[in-house]
Amino acid sequence: MTTRILELPGMQIQAITSENNQVTLMFSAANVVKSMDDAVEKTLWRQAGKLIVSQAELAGEIPALPAIVEHADINDNTYTQRDMIQIPLESRGRVGCELQFRDHAGHVVIWGEEIRLVLDDAAKYIRHIPANETRSQSQESHAKDW
Repeated sequence: MTTRILELPGMQIQAITSENNQVTLMFSAANVVKSMDDAVEKTLWRQAGKLIVSQAELAGEIPALPAIVEHADINDNTYTQRDMIQIPLESRGRVGCELQFRDHAGHVVIWGEEIRLVLDDAAKYIRHIPANETRSQSQESHAKDW
C-alpha cells in the first residue's frame, strides 16, 4: 500500500478565495512524499491543487499572495495534522486549518463543516529520498528542489 503525505511548510499559496460560504486555498505546487510498504526509500513528487473548506468562516489577515506556508495545522474534528496532510483528505464535522506564512506576522484561520483536498493533474516526480535522510535534512533538500 502506498502512503502519500502532502507537506505544508514551503507550499506556495497562489490565491485564497471566499465565496458562497466556501473558502478555497489554491496552491501551484506542493511537495508530496510517497512511501510504499517494504520500500527502503520514499519518493518526492510535486503537485498542484486546492484545499476547500465548506460552510466556512475565515479569520485573520491574508498576506500578499503568493505566499509561502511556514507552519500549518489541519483540524479534523478531534485530530490535528501538523505541517502535513495525509492524502486523501475529505472529512465533515468541526474541521479547518490555521496557517502561518513566511515573512507575515499574523495567521489565517478557517473553520467549517467540510474539508477536502483536491489535487490537479498528475504528480511530477522529483527524486528518491534516501532512507537515512532525516526530516529536517529532507525539508532543506526539498527547498533546493523549488
